[in-house]
Parts: sequence; structure tokens; C-alpha cells
Amino acid sequence: MLVLSTWHGEPKRERSSDRARQLRECLSDAGFSVPPGDLPIIPVFVGDAKNTHRMVERLFDRGILATAFTAPVVPIGRAHIRLQVSVAHTDADIATCVGGLVAARAGL
Repeated sequence: MLVLSTWHGEPKRERSSDRARQLRECLSDAGFSVPPGDLPIIPVFVGDAKNTHRMVERLFDRGILATAFTAPVVPIGRAHIRLQVSVAHTDADIATCVGGLVAARAGL
């Protein structure tokens, strides 16, 4: 599989899983509800649709791309923010993302 070859000498699939686990752990440590796993698509559960949209707007203002998933795409009360991490994201990128989410959540 050429696409999954290497990223600076590290297997891409392994690095992708590592990045996903790292972001999930950091989000969980910051008090966010995220499911366990190592897939690169990460839902951050908010619950309320209006707050989910507010947070996504605040993230966008900080240069962080995220998507709001609300009813009817998900059940009412299960609104969440969808993040996607890649092998190109650095530790600093992950810290910026988590800090942005913490700031976006403040005052809701």
C-alpha cells in the first residue's frame, strides 16, 4: 500500500492512530466527552445544538476547521463537533485545537 507507506520514516497508519489517540486523550483531559479509539474522525459531544454551532463558529474564528453535527443528522440531544486529525498535525496543532475548544466552550 503505497499511500500508507511512511511519514518521515514512520508508518502512516501508526502515526495516524497515534495522533488520534493523542487528541482524544487531550480532549478528555480537558473535560470533553469523546469516545475512545484511534480513528482520525473524532466526535466531541456537546449535546445542545445551539451551543454546538456557537462553538464551531468560535473555532472558525480561531482558524480551526470543525463541523457541527446536529438534528436531523444525529438524534436531538446528541449534537457534536466533528474533528479530523491527520498525520501532518503536530503536537502544537493538537494543543491549539484543544485550547480552541476550551476557549469556545467558555461562557456557554
